[in-house]
Amino acid sequence: MKFTQKLLVAALTVGGVAHVSAQSKFEGPFVQGAVGYTNVSSKFNETVTVGSQTSNPENFSANNLSVLTGNIGAGYNFRVAPQWLIGVSVDYMPTASGSASTNISFAKFPSLGVTGSYQMKNPYNLSVMPGYEISPNQLVYGKVAYTGASVVYSDANIAATSTNMTGYSLGFGYKQALENQFYVFAEGLYTKFQDQTASVSGPAGISNLSLTVGASGYTFLVGAGYRF
Repeated sequence: MKFTQKLLVAALTVGGVAHVSAQSKFEGPFVQGAVGYTNVSSKFNETVTVGSQTSNPENFSANNLSVLTGNIGAGYNFRVAPQWLIGVSVDYMPTASGSASTNISFAKFPSLGVTGSYQMKNPYNLSVMPGYEISPNQLVYGKVAYTGASVVYSDANIAATSTNMTGYSLGFGYKQALENQFYVFAEGLYTKFQDQTASVSGPAGISNLSLTVGASGYTFLVGAGYRF
């Protein structure tokens, strides 16, 4: 009798798991696209070397890069427990962002200020996303991503110079299933890039010039997707 009861409990448990899986609107492969807004704070520092002398005397300021953004992506959600999923995904923005202005000023020669600009190009995320199904039609998830992008800087003295940046993103999101395997979602991310230094082409007479770039920012997205 006890054996029969245990067998019945096991069968009901397995059946319950299968039922949850069958009802899921999020398990499996998906593609999606999103649009939104990003605000990136960047810092720049020039180091100039002439002969054996190295200096970086400029006051280098940069406005925040506040622009519209978007991406396209694909991924797969794996079920690891009733109501729990683990997703992996890649997303990519195939265009460059708008630009923000920069300024280099000299304390002793304020009239010799140099204005420039920078933009962010082709950002991407390689993500892991733990998710919890509030209901068969609702999913909340966290996001941990390896993030990359190029920052392109130029001014009157320096030709457009691209610096490859890598770092991490942390965030969370919400998905709402619709009819016919479509869904909509909203997502927020914080991104931190590691500082990178690039050699650049400076004005004549300078033997070496390097540009150090650092950046971090927030992104908010809304979009739609399809689960196969």
